[in-house]
Amino acid sequence: EYGAEELGMDATAWFIAGFSHRSVMVGTAAQFAYPILGAGFFEDPVYLDALHATVGFDFLRFSWQLQDTSAEVMYLAPNFGIRYEMYLAATISLALCARVGPALSRSNHPDADNRVYWSTGVAASWDVFDWLSVVFEFDWGTFNDTLRLGAMFRF
Repeated sequence: EYGAEELGMDATAWFIAGFSHRSVMVGTAAQFAYPILGAGFFEDPVYLDALHATVGFDFLRFSWQLQDTSAEVMYLAPNFGIRYEMYLAATISLALCARVGPALSRSNHPDADNRVYWSTGVAASWDVFDWLSVVFEFDWGTFNDTLRLGAMFRF
């Protein structure tokens, strides 16, 4: 049995990592989620689900080396999005999520400019306590493949 019949607000703190052919990315992020449909689409007591609107920001740092030249760029990416989450067991859930927003850059490289930031992802979470979950998310978007590891605090 679940402790609640619907999911409420939550906040997540993320560590972000990304790797590509020529660059390495690391970063941090914060996200706040508010339930649009806290009780979800299904009235099945076994599969608790919810639809959340999200707002957050990502701070990302890339560095890469091309022949004899190295460069780095930092992005601050405020974003908003949506997340659909469904519990498959009492403490395990899966989620689909999408984000979009501007990516504001600061760089020593002339080709790194402001851009539109977007990502889509799949996440799995494990509830350590009623108020704390560990979340692993795989994203694909503006910055290619991105891995996120986070702590989600439920209110």
